[in-house]
Amino acid sequence: MLTRGDFSLSACGDNVFDVGPLTPNRQYFDARRVAGAQTDVASDDTWAFLAVHPPMSPKPVRLSPQQLQQLSDLKAQPGLPPLISRLRTEVATTEVEALPELFRRELPGLFDRYPLGSLWYVNVDPTLVSRLAFIRVLLQFEMTPDADFGGRDRGSYFNVHQLSSGAVFAGVIEPILLTFAPVVSGFAMDAHPSAFVFLFGQFDDDHDMRSRDTLSLAQEYFPSVNRHAYSPGIKVPVERLPFGHVEGLLAWWVTRLNVLYGHAADPTRFASTCGEHKIAEQAGWFLTFERLLADVTAMTTSVDSPGLLRMQGAFDALDKAAGLLARHSEAATFRRLLRRSQTLPRVHEAFGKLPLQMQSRFCGWATAAFDRLYDDIARQTMPSRITANGVMVGHQDADDLRELAWDDYVADLIREARNASHGLLKMLTEPPKKGWPLRRLMLATNAGEMPASLYEVVRVITFALFADAEAVCDRTW
Repeated sequence: MLTRGDFSLSACGDNVFDVGPLTPNRQYFDARRVAGAQTDVASDDTWAFLAVHPPMSPKPVRLSPQQLQQLSDLKAQPGLPPLISRLRTEVATTEVEALPELFRRELPGLFDRYPLGSLWYVNVDPTLVSRLAFIRVLLQFEMTPDADFGGRDRGSYFNVHQLSSGAVFAGVIEPILLTFAPVVSGFAMDAHPSAFVFLFGQFDDDHDMRSRDTLSLAQEYFPSVNRHAYSPGIKVPVERLPFGHVEGLLAWWVTRLNVLYGHAADPTRFASTCGEHKIAEQAGWFLTFERLLADVTAMTTSVDSPGLLRMQGAFDALDKAAGLLARHSEAATFRRLLRRSQTLPRVHEAFGKLPLQMQSRFCGWATAAFDRLYDDIARQTMPSRITANGVMVGHQDADDLRELAWDDYVADLIREARNASHGLLKMLTEPPKKGWPLRRLMLATNAGEMPASLYEVVRVITFALFADAEAVCDRTW
């Protein structure tokens, strides 16, 4: 594993070794445009890259009669979802030698449907798979040193906390395909550990994730807490957006993944002052980062889910973002991310790392999202408590009113709403602590519903974190 991970290894004493990557700033991800509608997909030259950067070819897969019938059913179903499901299955189960023939069969129909579409290949260096496996094994040795790796205790028991499982990276590409939600710009197909990506080349109703059907029976029974419908009044605009810029965004996203995974997979980034490797810190950073990606992806795709579920997803994403950034207090970092005057300029600075043609589009999205959130919070705040600069809020008791600036009020309110989601009993009954504000007195000034605009602000924040990934890794964002 150390050899496959391109690590150096030297003994420093009894049971003490110096370990580090031979290539510390290795580029793990690389994106190439494979084909468009005018490409000669019959030519062997189009697919020559697979000989240089092949997927880890799966063992020959023999599908059961039931699975074969499911594939056949998918071929007979119209619409985009069955097509995506079928192609994902076929690409993931096809050996590398047969992939060109698969795409030669499928691409003409795709390009007839999407004449501006394009097929991309995101190559993932197998070295990354080995280095992430190294993290999982070391973590297992630290947490469960009695593990029988040669017998029954195989694998990692933190697997469900990962998005990629350390080996399948199509899922880490999907967030950039959801940039313009509720419409999607393409879909990813796993070619372990790499991925093929098909970009549609257009935005239309076929790519809108919102259901146009009548309300389901299940929705009739869902509780009414935070029950607002998904209504993305603020989103990254697609008007007058050349699709070549979307292709550029995919290539840019790959550069961000290189920074983030380069940090996560390098043990020298997680060492004490005396050089001792802190495996729990390294694994914790990696798992938190991947779960943040997963939270944002889930929140973005859950466009028909009740507000209560999306609210919890937003809180979870903010918690993980604060965990990656905080040097001391995660609660203080959580609040900082929601202070418009403090965070919006930082977001604009981070968006300066986007491709030039995308920067103003994203900065406008960020400003509109923060403005809408603050306006939505103001609309459900007690009018009699609103001042020219903020809100009057009880401090030590209900008569001890003090002005909170809007930045502090919104940030504190959302943080306490996050705490209140675990239950209000303690918050409504705990005795005051000297010098500390009673947060229930602030909650009482607002209806308490987290507006739909919160989800766009959370997407703005997390996108800005990924844009300036270097600062996230250094905890200077």
